[in-house]
Amino acid sequence: RPAVMHKRGGNSPPAWAWPAFLRLALLLLRAALRDAAGSCPMPTCVGPRTPKEFLELATSPSVYDKSSRPPCSTQIDKPPTVMEVQLRVTQLNDVNTKTGHLTINGYWRLWWKDERLAFSNTSEGGCFDKVIVMREDWHRMWLPDVFINNLVSRDMTSDFGSLIHISPDGSVWMSEQACITVKCTMDFGRLPFDKHNAEIVVSSFRHSISDMRVVPRGGSVGEGSSGAGIVAPALSSAVWLFPNDLEGTPDGFSTPGAVVVSEDDFDMLTLSFRYERKERYFVLQVAIPCMMFLFVSYIAFFVD
Repeated sequence: RPAVMHKRGGNSPPAWAWPAFLRLALLLLRAALRDAAGSCPMPTCVGPRTPKEFLELATSPSVYDKSSRPPCSTQIDKPPTVMEVQLRVTQLNDVNTKTGHLTINGYWRLWWKDERLAFSNTSEGGCFDKVIVMREDWHRMWLPDVFINNLVSRDMTSDFGSLIHISPDGSVWMSEQACITVKCTMDFGRLPFDKHNAEIVVSSFRHSISDMRVVPRGGSVGEGSSGAGIVAPALSSAVWLFPNDLEGTPDGFSTPGAVVVSEDDFDMLTLSFRYERKERYFVLQVAIPCMMFLFVSYIAFFVD
């Protein structure tokens, strides 16, 4: 067999070995194709390759102090943080006329800007155009202390119903799905022609107007009514009329927010919308049955 190999060139493999070499080459090619299909190619860009890598670097305790509010400033008296607030109502769950409690389901939204989280987008040579932060990583960032002043209870959803979106310029948008119960003032003196305002009063817990200004989404800083405090699709109920019914806007409605400054210099933002009782429903379902029951009860006095 060595003589045969010498005649064919000395270093070439024998004919019986070629099938084994071909099978090995096919296996290696198949494995390479499988690895290429199952993995994402790394982008050719500058800076952090993934949003998670960027978040770990940008919020490292050595460069980011999450106890310090934005904006960045080298001055001792830095300007206040502007916090935009909006509630997207998806459903009015319950109106408790006995306790004055109103239960609303929707999305609690906040906007602010933190220049410390700015990054280069793809047009500037970066690797991505947005950063989505799930709830498990929220502890890395500075978060606002906005609370609801007339809150009774608040039920939050799972992690899948909340996110933080960071734009390249450092603008931050936080959205949480929540079921909110608030205490409202209700006047039933004109029942069944009563009209009410659903009010949600929002403020910062520890930051006065020198540190934080609370405004409705797209609104102006300071006292007054502006912006879009509440937005909602078309709501419907068998008992109540909502702004989309009262104003003839079948696609939904939007109401501004009203800001007043309290005596201790805190912005108090009121998000509200009007709703009225359907008097026809009350008359047919409550008034007439009660009158008929009373009439039948009094007939017993006239039966001989």
